[in-house]
Amino acid sequence: MAAANAYEETKKVKVNCTSEDTLQQASTSGTRSDNAPVYDSDGSTEYIKCEECKYDKISYDKAYNDMQKKMKQFQAQLEDLKGKSSDTQCASNTFDLVSHKLRDENVSLEFQVRSYAKENEHLKTTYKNLFDSIKVTQTQTKSIINSLQKQLHDTIYEKAKLRGNRLGRLDQGLPEF
Repeated sequence: MAAANAYEETKKVKVNCTSEDTLQQASTSGTRSDNAPVYDSDGSTEYIKCEECKYDKISYDKAYNDMQKKMKQFQAQLEDLKGKSSDTQCASNTFDLVSHKLRDENVSLEFQVRSYAKENEHLKTTYKNLFDSIKVTQTQTKSIINSLQKQLHDTIYEKAKLRGNRLGRLDQGLPEF
């Protein structure tokens, strides 16, 4: 965008310089009464002089001075734009450098994300295996506990039965074993 503005300003300065040359030629050559075309110094632009376009010497001088002022203003603007253009180039280089660094950082972060995703999958598998192992162990433990409780119950029942038999024999006057 800055380059386009600089180009437009350069075009304006060139047109103003051409107009200045034309005014200067007209002010030094006097007035022409014919309608013949007049060309600027490089021959690219045709200016037609006619009777209605004649100015006196004061008007030419005033126009010439105004044109000189405008030309100086445009040259100053052009210099400013050239400075801005080089600043823009520097900013563009800085932008490219920052953009390159961001791309590198993005690649690095993507690598880390993939690495963490793999580690996460590994941990999920490990935890699932541990959970399944604990679940199996818990089920086995419950089975063992139930079996032991049944054995305990059976043992208590057997002991109670033996006591009952022993007490029954004692009540009947039978000898103990």
